[in-house]
Amino acid sequence: MDRHDINLEFILKKGLDYSTDCFGILDKDDVVVYCNDTYASIFELTKEEVLGQKNKALLRSSWSMQRGIIINTENFEHWYENIEQLHKEKPQNQFETDLRDGRWFKITRTNIGDDYILLFGVDITDIKKTQASLEEANREIARLANTDLLTEANNRRSFDFIAKQEVKRALRYQQQLSLLLMDLDLFKRVNDNYGHDAGDFVLSEFTRLCKEQLRETDSFSRIGGEEFTVLLPMTDTTGAYKVAEHIRNTINHHHFYFNKEAAPINITVSIGISSLNYDKKSVKELMTQADNALYTAKNNGRNQVIKSP
Repeated sequence: MDRHDINLEFILKKGLDYSTDCFGILDKDDVVVYCNDTYASIFELTKEEVLGQKNKALLRSSWSMQRGIIINTENFEHWYENIEQLHKEKPQNQFETDLRDGRWFKITRTNIGDDYILLFGVDITDIKKTQASLEEANREIARLANTDLLTEANNRRSFDFIAKQEVKRALRYQQQLSLLLMDLDLFKRVNDNYGHDAGDFVLSEFTRLCKEQLRETDSFSRIGGEEFTVLLPMTDTTGAYKVAEHIRNTINHHHFYFNKEAAPINITVSIGISSLNYDKKSVKELMTQADNALYTAKNNGRNQVIKSP
């Protein structure tokens, strides 16, 4: 067969018709003069329903009826004007769009002189799914890196980062900031008398009870075996003492039932408080003063709250 006898237009058209990528042609009046089935499917319509319609009308229908292409805007006309302005400034541009059925397309829009616009979209759904999986995995890795696996509280690494940020913010805006340093009293006896599983249960339950007393803006961390911290933004020493005393009293009266058939485990907590002031302007200084207050609480008989000077 002579190569000049091959109907390239017929072959190309058939190839586009069967393609899983989308292809459309708009004339100078924004009317769809050609499209394949995949292009029509992005509007949840058939090819016959799309041909002859203006592209703007198809997009408006998708937006108003919430079908096909996802268009996140409160004002369609303003959104469309911005899109058209972008297309006028560049004879060719690319953009990604997602559909309500979960598919994603990377679409190339090319102006052919003043008469036609070609729209060609490559299906990138698998790429987007892989990307989303990687992002979720990275978020999980970051969470695990900053979370105590037993109690799901912030770990020491996370505490150090958050504390530095909170101190910077408090100093910059001249706000109050307080720190609670808490240690479970005689916790070794729990492990020795009831086993490490019981000890783990007590630590997890202690975390839950403390978090119930705190605001969303407060930060609770486990920084050691039975040592915990609470950062209290916008809170002075008096306010911090009230929070600490509430936690202490809650733990003092709570029965930890690791084994429902056995007697409950009772524990207490000692708490040292330190607040940001002219003498304490860094995380290290806050921790040192809170640790000194905690040491005093332990030496004075435990199960009490002590404020640093």
